[in-house]
Order: sequence, then C-alpha cells, then structure tokens
Amino acid sequence: MFTARQIIDVFNGQNNCKIVYVPLVGITQAQAIRTLDYLKEKKKDLKINEFEISNQVLVIRLKEVLKGFSLEHFNHLIDSLVLFLKKQEIATTPTCVHCQNGDVNGVMKIDKIQFHAHQDCVSGTS
Repeated sequence: MFTARQIIDVFNGQNNCKIVYVPLVGITQAQAIRTLDYLKEKKKDLKINEFEISNQVLVIRLKEVLKGFSLEHFNHLIDSLVLFLKKQEIATTPTCVHCQNGDVNGVMKIDKIQFHAHQDCVSGTS
C-alpha cells in the first residue's frame, strides 16, 4: 500500500500519548464502519488506546503508560492496518484530497497532516 511509510504521521500528544494519523481520502461510510470494527476487534493486539475516523483521517492514539511503544509494536500496528486496508480496498492508491482523483504529483499539509494532492489543485490552477 502506498501510504504505509509515505504519508502516515505520528505526533506526540498530551499525557504521554503518541497519535497516528492515516489519511483515508474517499473512504465510504461502510468502509469506515468496517475499519472501526476491525480496530475494535484488534485493539488489544495492536496496543492502541483510542481511535476514530474524522474528516477522512483515521486517528489512532497509542497509550504509553509505563514504557514506550516499541518500534516493533509500531511496525506491527502499521503492517496490520495496511494489510487490512489493502484487503478491504480502502485508500489503496494516492488520491487528491481536493478533487478526489488519482495520478497525484505532490503532497500538502492540512492541520499538520500530510495529504496527497495535485499541484494544480493546491495552487488553484486546475
């Protein structure tokens, strides 16, 4: 899946918590429900605290109470999530956040989250 290492962002949040942002441009309501059900089912295995989909972005909060979230656990989370999204055909190709079309040639940040975008859409020349 193209987004696995290219567009997923991780930020340190409050209360010793890391937050993972996964843009899911074009996700349908049915796909969102399946994704949230999957995360609910796998919450313990993936070591996640909270999750939601808001404005086409999957937000996952990783709680790090006593010891940090290891790189091994992080890779397991991302690999499992990417495999699920691929099998469900959710966000499997780069899609412009503005026009929802493929063949993107750039990225842009919205609220510090990186999205794929056409350069023409970003500049307003399309």
